Amino acid sequence: MSIIGFKNSDTREQQSFTDYYRYCRDVKEITLPLEILEVIIKSLLKSKEERPKEITTTEIIGCLRSSYIKKTTDYYVYPEDLYYIFRGQIVHSILEETKAEIKEKRFYNKINGIGFSGKIDSYNKGVLIDYKTTKQVPKYGKVYPHHDLQLNIYKYLMEKEGIKVNALNLIYISMDSCKKIPVLLREEKEVEVFLVEKLGILHTALKKKEFPSVESYSQWECNYCDEDVKSLCYKVKEGGN
Repeated sequence: MSIIGFKNSDTREQQSFTDYYRYCRDVKEITLPLEILEVIIKSLLKSKEERPKEITTTEIIGCLRSSYIKKTTDYYVYPEDLYYIFRGQIVHSILEETKAEIKEKRFYNKINGIGFSGKIDSYNKGVLIDYKTTKQVPKYGKVYPHHDLQLNIYKYLMEKEGIKVNALNLIYISMDSCKKIPVLLREEKEVEVFLVEKLGILHTALKKKEFPSVESYSQWECNYCDEDVKSLCYKVKEGGN
């Protein structure tokens, strides 16, 4: 399950990617230029084709309820809410120009029989680097907590395949600045404890077709959740789950 189309803010309709694109081409551009809309649609279709069957790292470092809904429900979004995908293409172009031993590769493993994976950006000479586009570079030289977890899980996955990771760096790119911030290396046991808990919760929810409990998601993420996903989540909460 995934994003299957766009919401048209002019007509209030839910449209397929093709119909929305035709509307913007033949009637008027609504919120994004056609050139950027094309990039976003192509990226969405490519992501759908390449989406792994197992649980991904990004699905367990944040709101598990949101991840559950996105994995089990088709939904529509406003295209302007996906502008971050276009920004991500900037990072992709940067990666194409960098020299690295490993670039944009997905690693796989299992814990308690539950498969999971993570796709790194760049690895070279023992240093794992991840790039993030953001509205604002973090202050005080500290990465956002969920990004800390993400890189340490990537490290865990790589080292399970015999690739030693000596350092973690996160490069934040905003519209007016760029900053590299080192990430604390966490002990393997600490990472495993997190993985066992979060993978177990999401795997069980998917198997039983039941929403994860309210306690398993971070409240702050509600401000960034897709409208349809948030609406379904609220309906479940009102029902007492």
